[in-house]
Amino acid sequence: NVSIGEDVSVHQFASIGDNAVIGSRVTIMPGVFIAGGVTIGDDCYLHPNVTIEENVSIGDKVIIHAGTVIGADGFGYVMEKGEHYKIPQVGGVIIRNNVEIGANVTIDRATTRNTIIGSGTKIDNLTQIAHNVTIGDHCIIVSQVGISGSVEIGNRVILAGQVGLRDHIKIGSRAIIGSQSGVGRDIPEGQVFSGSPAIPHSTWLRAQSIYSKLPDFVKRLTALEKNISGKSGNQTNAAPTKKSVDKSDKNNYTHSRNNDIRRDVQMMNTKEIQNILPHRYPFLLVDRIIDIEPNSKAVALKNVTINEPFFQGHFPDNPIMPGVLIIEAMAQVSGVLSFHSGAKGDSVLFMSIEKAKFRKPVVPGDQLRFEVSILQHRNAVWKFAGRAFVEDTLVAEADFTAMITEKEQKNG
Repeated sequence: NVSIGEDVSVHQFASIGDNAVIGSRVTIMPGVFIAGGVTIGDDCYLHPNVTIEENVSIGDKVIIHAGTVIGADGFGYVMEKGEHYKIPQVGGVIIRNNVEIGANVTIDRATTRNTIIGSGTKIDNLTQIAHNVTIGDHCIIVSQVGISGSVEIGNRVILAGQVGLRDHIKIGSRAIIGSQSGVGRDIPEGQVFSGSPAIPHSTWLRAQSIYSKLPDFVKRLTALEKNISGKSGNQTNAAPTKKSVDKSDKNNYTHSRNNDIRRDVQMMNTKEIQNILPHRYPFLLVDRIIDIEPNSKAVALKNVTINEPFFQGHFPDNPIMPGVLIIEAMAQVSGVLSFHSGAKGDSVLFMSIEKAKFRKPVVPGDQLRFEVSILQHRNAVWKFAGRAFVEDTLVAEADFTAMITEKEQKNG
């Protein structure tokens, strides 16, 4: 009761069950087992020792390499009174047109419906596809991928080698999952994820660059803690903080206490920075000063978050911090540095910017570290060299000349 089309080649030791339907120009190599009721389309090629269980439908121009099992019993159990009881798997498998399946792949049949492989999809060797999985068209699934039950995969998805997908998640069309990633949640369309657990690829790359530096970071952090601990016990000669000084006494405080400020201030938070600079949200671009050497240099930090107002338009689908704002942030650091170096003023007005270079985009999640040095100054005109880093990568640099002035006082 087998239906076989034209120009079919069946080699020795192949077995074809009752009511199977074999299309035209199909090649069935030695040792292939085809269960009863299976349907195979035209121009297919089944390599040696392929097993096709019942309730399987295979489209046209499908290539199945040696040792692959299609339609095996799905792996489903339920726990009852401390024992595992098997859930019957009575569904099937549908392989659509122009699919190629590598060697020793297993594609399990569904519990009640169908496990589906979309048209044009290519599956590499040693891949496991569990019951109830749906894979879209023109996907690439590389060697040793494991796909758990009831996963839904869109069209043109790429799963690199040794990716693992947990059950009941959805992978959007055109998504790419990097090798050895463990995916435990839905992946949106068009996104690239890597790592275990899988995270956006750009974040994963930044994390990878940090791992090898962690021992050095620990040493530096330990040294910083010791430095802070040593200073915390010696506060008797500390200068008054800017917070405790009335604004009307600012000029007197600046001149009479200037030497004390230079010696004692090493770290400043946002509020302390605001006591020196006139800038306020959303244009205060410095979160913390972590080191000041008066008449020499200052080091500061800026945490770049997705909530920065400039990301709303620069750019909504690809947020990048504007380079001019990075230079503005350097200028704000220079304002704090010049204050602690004896400048009579709190406003930094650009006169010129030279040698500006932007080497790498700054994106949400980055922490900018600014290093600003004094090159020279004369009266109210100061020249600085600024550099901006993300971790140890130089992302921007510039030399700039500025005039340090007092805010205009209004009478009345």
